[in-house]
Amino acid sequence: MTPNEYTRAVCACLRHATPKEKQAVAQELQDHLADHADALAEAGWDPEEAHAHALAAMGEAQEVGRALNRAFPLRWLILSRVLLVLAVLAMAKTLFVGLEIDEEYAFSLGFRLVKGDRLFYTMWEPHQLSALPAALVLALYTAIAGTTTGALLFVRAVVLVCKAAMSAVFYRDFKQTIGRHGALLSAVVLFVYTPKWFLGPDYISQQFHFTVAAFLCFYHYYTHGFRRPWLVVLGAVCVCFSFLAFPQSALAAAVIFIGMVLLGRRGKEPTICKIPRGAVLFVLGCMACAAAFLAYVLPGMGLTVFLQRVSLILNDPQYDFTTSQRLALLASQALNTAKFLAKP
Repeated sequence: MTPNEYTRAVCACLRHATPKEKQAVAQELQDHLADHADALAEAGWDPEEAHAHALAAMGEAQEVGRALNRAFPLRWLILSRVLLVLAVLAMAKTLFVGLEIDEEYAFSLGFRLVKGDRLFYTMWEPHQLSALPAALVLALYTAIAGTTTGALLFVRAVVLVCKAAMSAVFYRDFKQTIGRHGALLSAVVLFVYTPKWFLGPDYISQQFHFTVAAFLCFYHYYTHGFRRPWLVVLGAVCVCFSFLAFPQSALAAAVIFIGMVLLGRRGKEPTICKIPRGAVLFVLGCMACAAAFLAYVLPGMGLTVFLQRVSLILNDPQYDFTTSQRLALLASQALNTAKFLAKP
């Protein structure tokens, strides 16, 4: 029996596993057989005898298949499908119904940018920086459709597609870490959860979703042998959009950089100028985003006027504390976190 025949015989016993799950099981079995046979060959065994012994050591295919089949119960297959259907129906309802004042506000900010208003020049809202993602989506829609009819539905659909993509990536990357059951439940929660009660990209929703997207990019890079460094750059872009939603959170960039340095050194990541590559790419990605932002904002205004008006994003009239009080609160929270990490 060849390794392929063995894995097909095992997978034939997995009655309630999905095709992807069967493929994953087959790949894992083949990898195990290959590793065992290679180890025997290195010890001096004849290659054919090594493969035959590795197959024999695995056990009879039907017995292994029946044992693995217990890990794929029918009740979980039914429950997972029901959860997915209910999640899709719930979000489809959110896609088509309701319009709250906060969603109107977020949508109108993006629409104003598309129509020609400028940040810090003709816009005075404290959350104006959160208008950029919505403006990008609206500009795309109006360029294609030539009208604003249906624009809100399109924006919601884009947000929903992004949520579905993040949930799928979460399941893929965490099913080995927390198990496929836990990963699927967590992915469904991520898909249906909205910081408020609508899909529109208001500033709170933007910070949550861009932060999750950045985390997923960084997590994949650091848990897969530092491959695909472009993920760090993409994560940096997501982090910058998260900072635009709440500019004070830009202070977290220093914490992210330090964490990347520590993770890179612990994992012996390739370096650039003796600094772990991921940390360098993160800084360069943030610098590129900052340069692009200034190139968009400054023309016709100048740096001096921009610095005079940038205080608008630090003072939100709906809260009864000043910028200095807010920064002091953030500093005290950071100190408490540091104390906890030092002495849990």
